[in-house]
Amino acid sequence: EGNAWQRARRWAEAEAAYGRIVQARPDLPTGYLYLGHLRRAQGDPAGALAWYKRAEAAGGGIWYVLYWQGVAYYQMEADAEAQERFQAVLAKRPEHTWTHYYLAQSLYRQEQLTKAIDHLEQAVALHSGQPWRWAVQLGAWRAEAGDVEGALAAYRQALEWRPGDENIQKKIQELLSVGAP
Repeated sequence: EGNAWQRARRWAEAEAAYGRIVQARPDLPTGYLYLGHLRRAQGDPAGALAWYKRAEAAGGGIWYVLYWQGVAYYQMEADAEAQERFQAVLAKRPEHTWTHYYLAQSLYRQEQLTKAIDHLEQAVALHSGQPWRWAVQLGAWRAEAGDVEGALAAYRQALEWRPGDENIQKKIQELLSVGAP
């Protein structure tokens, strides 16, 4: 019910439905998580974080609660806190794609390019689909780090996933024009 109200952007009704979950089972993190997601959907990551912390209190260190806390911190640009949560998630779930992705973004924002590249590489490799946009970003970061061959490989992978994309082709040509192999 809450999800239906949320999709309809009927925030008060969604909050009431999720609140009933909390009332029925205050010992479980589920209702608190939904209320946090509702706040995020409304553009309030700080409000979301408050609910995610209540979810942690109810659910004790569950990895996905830590993940959502990390996302909220990331959206608030509190990168040290975000990275702490994401590292904790990866200690429990080392193959969680989105944790690698957000950790990469946070590290990049903190000018830790090498670590950011490592985590974005992991995110691309672990993704079950064809994350061509992530591959393009990886190419850009590798180019920024001076790894022309790695950048070309990432761009070519992106182009394989998105054949004919003129922007990706342009990025490849730009790298080749500066004397890359």
